[in-house]
Amino acid sequence: MSSYHTEEIDIPNPGVTIGISDLSKAQLQSFTGYEGAAFKDMIDAFRFAVSIAIAKCGEQVPEIKNQSGTTLYNLGSFDGSQIFSEAIKIVAPTPSQEVPLTRLIRAYGEKGIELMLGYCEGDPSSFDLDEVLKNIYSTSGDEGQGDV
Repeated sequence: MSSYHTEEIDIPNPGVTIGISDLSKAQLQSFTGYEGAAFKDMIDAFRFAVSIAIAKCGEQVPEIKNQSGTTLYNLGSFDGSQIFSEAIKIVAPTPSQEVPLTRLIRAYGEKGIELMLGYCEGDPSSFDLDEVLKNIYSTSGDEGQGDV
């Protein structure tokens, strides 16, 4: 059984709410809330994190390292247009049939936050969205995905 397929005891309603570890939440917050921040609010930063992890990891769903968590968003608020739901179904068809979507979003989101921190060498105030997008675009065709 894959590491992302676990009991749903840490989130009150795993089919409706997206959880995140306390550490990942604090890291996510560090990308918002100050003048010059790359993101206006946490939901935009989390959407970006999920997006880059989907792009980098593809069907290899990242492991959720800390199973405990707190509710971050309602699925409808985070993905009202179902863009992320559809992307995950296309990129990771088998996991999306076996695991609640909210767990997959959490897994990709936490990995994306980790990637974001890597791009800015742990200093969110130096996060350069344009440079990150250029890097992702230039490596999106790489087969190895060794920097994931």
